[in-house]
Amino acid sequence: MSCPDRILSSFTVLLEVLRALGSQPSDRGAGAIGRLLAHILVLRRLSRSVAEMLQAAQDPALQAALAKNVSNVLEQETAEVVRFLLDEEPDEGAPTPSRRCWPR
Repeated sequence: MSCPDRILSSFTVLLEVLRALGSQPSDRGAGAIGRLLAHILVLRRLSRSVAEMLQAAQDPALQAALAKNVSNVLEQETAEVVRFLLDEEPDEGAPTPSRRCWPR
């Protein structure tokens, strides 16, 4: 697949944000999480398309460029959503990586 590291890192961040928001996120939180999840799913499909084209000995240049662009946007948007939803400073002394980033 193309850009699998970006899918995995964004998905990991998404899971941590879900944990921080709890089982009853606000409408704003639920909408932002849904948007990120939709972007992750689109990127996964694009990445699979690139892999399938390579396996079929086709030229995936256009799809690969699109996947790279979408993955860049996803990484940037993920950081912005985290800042938007979890308006807190990181806690460097927290016992786990997720608590260091999101102290709730």
